[in-house]
Amino acid sequence: MEEYKRTKEEEALSQKKEEEELLKLHKQEAFQLLKKKEKTDNLIKKEKATKKKKNENVDPNKPKKPASSYSLFSKDERKRLTEKCPWTNNSTELGEEEKQVYNKKAAKLMEAYKKEVEAYNKKSAATSSQIM
Repeated sequence: MEEYKRTKEEEALSQKKEEEELLKLHKQEAFQLLKKKEKTDNLIKKEKATKKKKNENVDPNKPKKPASSYSLFSKDERKRLTEKCPWTNNSTELGEEEKQVYNKKAAKLMEAYKKEVEAYNKKSAATSSQIM
């Protein structure tokens, strides 16, 4: 009977040791996961901060790029298409002559944009040289 009690106590002790070791392992894993989470959170914060800084550096006076030929076409045709059948897109069905109309409009807008950007760059270069 004493042997039985002794073996039972030994088993209980060994089981307790195993549980303690498992608990230590779980704590270590949880700690490592916490560190990883903190690192990713910090990376996300840094990324958001750099995006914010990038958006702050944008000059509001800089001219915007003009619309493309497809955008011009869709702007002109949107009302007609939505009344007729809102789920279709006729831009792929245009002939070359019809496409050229919108390509010419886009080219004119691009030329105007390039002139505006040139003027803007000259103006900004002049102001930056005055500052120095």
